[in-house]
Amino acid sequence: MMSYELVAVHLTSTRIVSANSVPLLLAFATGSGVIGSLILGELFDRFELPTLLAAVVLSSLFSPFLIFGGYYGVLTGLVFLGIAYATQDTILKAVIAGVLPEGQRSTAFGLFYLGYGGGWLVGSITTGYSMAGLCHPLLLF
Repeated sequence: MMSYELVAVHLTSTRIVSANSVPLLLAFATGSGVIGSLILGELFDRFELPTLLAAVVLSSLFSPFLIFGGYYGVLTGLVFLGIAYATQDTILKAVIAGVLPEGQRSTAFGLFYLGYGGGWLVGSITTGYSMAGLCHPLLLF
């Protein structure tokens, strides 16, 4: 995951959208996440693991569309970003709550968000460095 602020910097610096459009695009991504939560929640209740895997794969597509796509690629990427939000907010919490006993859920959620936040930090730093032209993102690791 990467910070939406970096997405906004990229979109405005490459002039894909105007600065005035950035909040509207965030609202679009958030709305996609709301719809995605409803759909993914229903699918997860029926098909558990296949739904989780499909949601993770779709979520992983958001950054290539946002970074390399034109205007319509950005819109597609924002839908995938919404799916990423929905996956984290809907499915992953249900998985954690479903596999652990009640006394261990708080620790599990804390560890989950530690990993999630750490991944978000690494993704944002990598993206920021590559956008600033300081390094190629594939050479960081």
